[in-house]
Amino acid sequence: MKNPISPCPSLILILITTLVLNLFPGSRLSAELVWKYEKVALKAQPGQETLRLNFLVKNTGASPLRVLSAKASCDCLHVITPLPLLVPPDSEALLDLSYDARNREGSQTVRLQVATDRIEGGKLSVQQTTLRVHLELTPQVSVLPALLLWQERREAQSVEIKIHDPLWQPDPQPKLQGAYRAVLDQGKDPGVWYLRITPDKTGASEGWAELTFRKSKDQILTKKIRLISNLK
Repeated sequence: MKNPISPCPSLILILITTLVLNLFPGSRLSAELVWKYEKVALKAQPGQETLRLNFLVKNTGASPLRVLSAKASCDCLHVITPLPLLVPPDSEALLDLSYDARNREGSQTVRLQVATDRIEGGKLSVQQTTLRVHLELTPQVSVLPALLLWQERREAQSVEIKIHDPLWQPDPQPKLQGAYRAVLDQGKDPGVWYLRITPDKTGASEGWAELTFRKSKDQILTKKIRLISNLK
């Protein structure tokens, strides 16, 4: 015997809200979901791949309201809380999220467009709010300088490489474009490497050196150094 078809949960919530509006005249004036804070700032440490965060929302009215949807501007930010999220009258709820910090570094701000129920003048509508997540991501690998320039002598110049997460390892042979030679050597200090680059010929030339770092089969990070020589 087949089970009877269950009503859609969203339809049930709408019916509950409509019923409350009819039974409690005071709730007709206004009711909305108010976010306690609209921006969260986080800092990731070297090797930290996932960050957890949340936004706190409060129902200011006498009717149950919902967080309907939440769409991030980057696929790195994921909503954990199942939606729609029902927030009872005069209550608070958390919208939980996670941020994927793998292969990311520097500063980043991700926008989260959230749609919620709103009651104004006894009518149910949808309200849009933009929440922001600002992240400071410590570089997994730093490479300095990012530009090498030769103007007088054709001699080797060095680039210092610091690996902040020891799980990242450099490929032994960098990729080169242009008339240049390069040698990668490990320094005395842990996590420190030196890339020594020399122009192959005199005259004007431009190119780049690309370093590849691997943490696993699927996690790859690349760094480029611009090369310019103007030797006579």
